[in-house]
Amino acid sequence: MPRRTKAVAKRIKNLVQSAKNRVEPYVVNTVEFVLSVLLSGATFCQSEFQFMLNNIKVPSEATFHRVQEKVGRVIIEVARESVNYWKSRMRKCSGPLFDGSWSQRRNAMFCYVQFVEEKLKKL
Repeated sequence: MPRRTKAVAKRIKNLVQSAKNRVEPYVVNTVEFVLSVLLSGATFCQSEFQFMLNNIKVPSEATFHRVQEKVGRVIIEVARESVNYWKSRMRKCSGPLFDGSWSQRRNAMFCYVQFVEEKLKKL
């Protein structure tokens, strides 16, 4: 067996041994978990795997999606309030400038758009 393979085998053996000595897994807050997944741009499965490797228990996928729906509604409501506020501050006959870009981390499934008011120079 080459030296590198022996080292890898030894590390895996140590990981298995340390897994046997683990204490109860830490249980994560569902809302915090949903927010971390949304902010990182990862999927539920990717995040679940990473948390599992760190002995952190995550909520079920059904619970995740139920909370994600609630969090999504709050985010959309805050965005609407923000847009309406800045819309009320715009002068008549002025139009917003905008620029958008596709998110490569999300496999170009989502487009981020920024709006800027010409006179106020506010997003």
